[in-house]
Amino acid sequence: MKSFIANIIKSISAGAFLLMLMCAMWPHHALAQDAQTSTHVAAAMSNGNATALASLMNNTVALTLPDSDGTYSKKQAEQLIKMFFEQNPVSTFTAEHNGTSTDGSCYMIGELLTTKQKTYRVYVLTKKRDGVDLIQQLQIEEE
Repeated sequence: MKSFIANIIKSISAGAFLLMLMCAMWPHHALAQDAQTSTHVAAAMSNGNATALASLMNNTVALTLPDSDGTYSKKQAEQLIKMFFEQNPVSTFTAEHNGTSTDGSCYMIGELLTTKQKTYRVYVLTKKRDGVDLIQQLQIEEE
């Protein structure tokens, strides 16, 4: 009986080890890309760089700004964001929350402070398209 229980424990231990190994190795490239995208989004927001932000967008993006709300092409969204940054120069941007959803999308919630002392809440939703993590939705709303 002891050897039977010992064999079960060994089997469970080996299976658990393999599962941990697979979990440890498999998602690193995906997580690294997601973290890299978040870093690039945060840098673009911090610098008020609409072009850099647009380079991370899907071909169409759901965009919410104080004066605009809709689905736009990447180029249209870039122009609207550029106008927003021109009217609201960025002082600082702080990414406050990051996470992933069950459908594989990633989100970032942050706070943008302008040189005019206005504070905006920023929400960015990214999702993989053809293996690349791209912005699907961007909301910049005054607090």
